[in-house]
Amino acid sequence: MNRAVSMLVDYSVECCSAGLRAYLPGLITLLVLMRASPVALAEEPPRGFEGWYGEVGVSYMHPSTRSSISVKTLLGQAIPTTLGSSLSNGVGASMILGYNWNVGSDYLVGIGMAYSPLGNKTPILNVKVSGTPKSISGTKQLYNTSFFVMPGIKMSADDLLYARLGFQILVPDSTGVENYNGYLVGMGYKKIINNKLYAFGELAYASYDSQTLSGVVTVGANSLRYSVTSSPAATRAVLGLGYQF
Repeated sequence: MNRAVSMLVDYSVECCSAGLRAYLPGLITLLVLMRASPVALAEEPPRGFEGWYGEVGVSYMHPSTRSSISVKTLLGQAIPTTLGSSLSNGVGASMILGYNWNVGSDYLVGIGMAYSPLGNKTPILNVKVSGTPKSISGTKQLYNTSFFVMPGIKMSADDLLYARLGFQILVPDSTGVENYNGYLVGMGYKKIINNKLYAFGELAYASYDSQTLSGVVTVGANSLRYSVTSSPAATRAVLGLGYQF
């Protein structure tokens, strides 16, 4: 009798062990699901444009400048001179990091910093000194960086119309030339693609303070001093993608 009871107990334990081994993965999964909160299982709600964000874009820039020139002999005598310039459009990049705050349900304000390496060629100043054409190399633009505020209007939960207003610094690719300080104004539109990724397009204008560059140009057998005062500006169109952190 005792042997029969012992055999029955051993058989029961073996059956239970086999059953546990068979259903153990399912039991573990069930326990995990039971412990998971409804918030964790639910899809993350849309965040809109509030919070930290980063943007990368491709820009197409049309530069312009307001320039004047003065050419004199080494003794200080003024020489009649006319001035023109050769500026080329360029393709560059735009990288932005910023933070946005919601202002009520329909508005937004943000701050940020932008860095834009530029692909412009060196500008050429075409001058005529006493009727003789000469070319003077200008200053190539290396990159610019800006600090801005960005007020915006929410057109919908996924659409934002915004303006960009800021202080911008243009760094030239030339030793002995100071940075150009100026301002930036722009307007753009952002469209959410999914919960965190969005596309944007922007049109902006930047203008800088003037600087005077001096040098010597040779016309025939004469060495002449020149001074060029220029104030660069540029209109830029940007298309890119942004990510809301």
